[in-house]
Amino acid sequence: MKRKRLGCLTTGGAAALIITLIVVATSYAFTRNKLFSPGDLNSQGSGRLIGGVTSHADLETDCAACHPAPWDANNMADLCVACHQDVLLQLSDLNTLHGAVMAEMDSLNCRECHTDHHGANGSLTQFLEGDFPHELVGYSLNAHSRIVWEREIVCADCHQAGFTTFDLTSCASCHNQIASPFLENHNALFGNACLECHDGIETYGSDFDHDRFAFALDYLHTNLDCKMCHSGVTSMVELRDTSQACEACHIDDDVHQDQMGNQCGVCHTPKGWDFAVFDHSATGFLLIGGHDRLDCLDCHQDETYQGNDPTCVSCHAKDEPHAGQFGFDCAACHTISRWTEITFDHTGTFAQDCAFCHQVDSPVNHFPGQCSACHSTSAWLPATFDHGVAGATDCLSCHTPDRPRDHYTAQCSACHNTNAWLPASFNHGAAGATNCLNCHTADRPNNHFGGQCSTCHSTNAWKPASFKHSFPLNHGGANQQCQLCHTNNNYSAYTCYGCHEHNQAEMRDKHKEVNNFSNNCIKCHPGGREHEGGGD
Repeated sequence: MKRKRLGCLTTGGAAALIITLIVVATSYAFTRNKLFSPGDLNSQGSGRLIGGVTSHADLETDCAACHPAPWDANNMADLCVACHQDVLLQLSDLNTLHGAVMAEMDSLNCRECHTDHHGANGSLTQFLEGDFPHELVGYSLNAHSRIVWEREIVCADCHQAGFTTFDLTSCASCHNQIASPFLENHNALFGNACLECHDGIETYGSDFDHDRFAFALDYLHTNLDCKMCHSGVTSMVELRDTSQACEACHIDDDVHQDQMGNQCGVCHTPKGWDFAVFDHSATGFLLIGGHDRLDCLDCHQDETYQGNDPTCVSCHAKDEPHAGQFGFDCAACHTISRWTEITFDHTGTFAQDCAFCHQVDSPVNHFPGQCSACHSTSAWLPATFDHGVAGATDCLSCHTPDRPRDHYTAQCSACHNTNAWLPASFNHGAAGATNCLNCHTADRPNNHFGGQCSTCHSTNAWKPASFKHSFPLNHGGANQQCQLCHTNNNYSAYTCYGCHEHNQAEMRDKHKEVNNFSNNCIKCHPGGREHEGGGD
């Protein structure tokens, strides 16, 4: 079988190849590199030499200036920065456009943004036609993408003189069409240097969370206008540097006349000036007890808040009922809860003489000695009087007013003890009371026996009584009939004439030999017998 030859090796193929080479060679002779060029190079330039040329158009015939040979170790980006040395310097500075872009790219590739062969007047920068990360140049387009307008916002709306320049007047030209009254007021407050505050993501725009990132606008700060705190501020730096201290705005509202310093927030809150919370303990004076419900002006009546006297008497002199006799240290006795809550320490220097303080408390005819003889320092009652400690040996010096009428006139201790008046027990022997009638004459009933009480009674009590009759009770058969001798129930006298038929004259004549005769028959006749005894 005969092998088929390749078409390029045929006579026709060889002829076609020769013709093609002749056409290419002839075209290259007349057009040079334009034969392979996709279009004319950009002829715009800055007027200064960069890499020996003023524009890319000067490299029209030198493709190798930008396009390295396949075997060359350099790439196109290397050839770009070989001429554009200023860009090479920017690549290491993140604060520059090229440095910021390079930080986001894995390798240097200028063609991502810059292309040529679009004609003499064509743009060398094509990246804005795509999704360029605009925040890399310090300004985000996020906020602008949300603006609802009559048409889509394009790059040229802001970059009217080219992508490398930006004129602030372009902000006003757009926003005047969107919200002219607002912009007029906004410029009056913050000026027209928009980029000083606006960064595209509206950090300080309408979506700014003032409570989260700065000063919480609550209570009375909620409805404040910006200029109330940010008057004259024209930049983001100044906004951030606005003082958050109350006194920065409210120094003119200080009613304390600078006595409390200038840090309002120590006491006051945004709820209002009246909602003050002051840690009074920091002054060393605790507001507890009766002081915790007071208003500031109750103590600081002249609005003097520093250097005040913390002693009680500085406020309570008008409440002091002691006329200064206890000094002026109220806290020595009283608590801060109430005046009636008293804790007095009697060990104090002036609390040794009870009467010094309690003279007015002593009842009429009271024991004149020290109160401590009966009372304790806890309370007046119960009281226990120690007569020995008080040196009270003479009862009558105190108890004369307590003695009932016609009472025993000697010492009380003859009957009573020092515990109480009753029960009483009278020791007649100890009292030297041998003559009952000295005391008990008034106690004797009418027509009672006229002799000593001891004849019938004991010293224990009047009853029971035991009478020892010296005259025979059955004399003359009287059979103890008392009235035979004691007529008319008069037991203090007796008569013998009721039984014996005598009379006084007859008996006087019969007893004329008896000296000092009287009617006292028993004197001579104690046994009732006629011839016993005899007169003097």
